[in-house]
Amino acid sequence: MVIVASRVFGATAPRAEATMHADVLIDLCARPSLLRDIAFQLDALGFDQPPPFGGEEFARCTFASARGQIDLLGPDDAGEGLLVINETSRTLAIPGGRRAPQVAGLVRLTYDEAAFDVDIRVPLLPGAIVVRAAAALDSRTRLAPHHAKDVAHMLGVLPDPISALAAITDADRELLAGLVERFRSSGDFAWRGMDSDSRLRSLTALELLL
Repeated sequence: MVIVASRVFGATAPRAEATMHADVLIDLCARPSLLRDIAFQLDALGFDQPPPFGGEEFARCTFASARGQIDLLGPDDAGEGLLVINETSRTLAIPGGRRAPQVAGLVRLTYDEAAFDVDIRVPLLPGAIVVRAAAALDSRTRLAPHHAKDVAHMLGVLPDPISALAAITDADRELLAGLVERFRSSGDFAWRGMDSDSRLRSLTALELLL
């Protein structure tokens, strides 16, 4: 999401592009069988699922191969029963998971001239900022520092925050307001690796969105 949302505006996303990790959000509420179907297809393509970690009852819904890692995730309004793949593995209901498809747009990805283009739906700016902010603020995920760092990055990529106001809701703005106090601290991890001009641009964009 972060890579595509940035590239649409001609920007790179250094942190995200340094990984070989993709999150795939599945609308389990609309089609409960889709999680198991995709897990089956990934297994058939040679992706391996790790066993439960540290004595946990269930393994994460993560599939890995030499080509990278894919996490299958559910929206935050999915019931517990929809998150189970089988007797040993289940997925997570992620913060922002219901808002994500609402702010997604259709994007065509080109990998190579010799390969087929791929059409995917992915949250774009400014919606991607809202989705990532949900993860940065939720008690279950806020300790992972990359969520806030991605928000800071995408705020700096946003070309026109005033025009972007039309694409977000009052609830989105209320959510984003939860980051203001944290982002006003120049020592926050979100700003690590960003110069003062970039930080000011991102912080200004955040305040304009409110």
